[in-house]
Amino acid sequence: MRLDNIKKSYNGKAILNGLTFEAKRGQPICLFGKSGCGKTTVLNIIAGLTKADGGSIIGNEGRISYVFQEDRLLEQLSAKENIMLTARNSKAADSFIEAAGLSECIDMYPADMSGGLKRRTAIARAVAFDGGIMLLDEPFNGIDAGRKKAIAEFLKSFVSDKLCIMVTHDRTDAGLMDAEIFEIINNNYRLISVIWKNVIW
Repeated sequence: MRLDNIKKSYNGKAILNGLTFEAKRGQPICLFGKSGCGKTTVLNIIAGLTKADGGSIIGNEGRISYVFQEDRLLEQLSAKENIMLTARNSKAADSFIEAAGLSECIDMYPADMSGGLKRRTAIARAVAFDGGIMLLDEPFNGIDAGRKKAIAEFLKSFVSDKLCIMVTHDRTDAGLMDAEIFEIINNNYRLISVIWKNVIW
């Protein structure tokens, strides 16, 4: 998937100003930067939820699994029922529940869940959808430090043959997915890459 010269402004303020980068299957990419620098906007443009003001995207067709910054669980459904919304069958749902460490919580409803449980349920639901593209918006928010590595391993096994783009403001979380990491700096409303790999701004 390639994003070429993507531009986006809100109320006259440039959020993305000529963003260009390429993502390859099996190699996760992490966009790292402070809140408000345009990370979520990039994901929403890829997903077709936000329209770019300019530029083009090639290769974002097909099914997209998206872990939103908000968990977006259905409050009237239990953890398993939320995951069953996207799982092929109950057996598949059970495998994702186990991998996400939710076996003891399958009958809990979102109102009774901690932030970490909600997050892991949202991740399991997105993985169960089995899209060819995985978008992760602050996926480790609310998950306790002891579980983050296990959840990262779960995600890495799922995206090993997929396109994966993660965004985060947390430097430690940025290193969990063995991703190419691109730091975004908002400098006078222009985004400048200060990075390690092959991104162009």
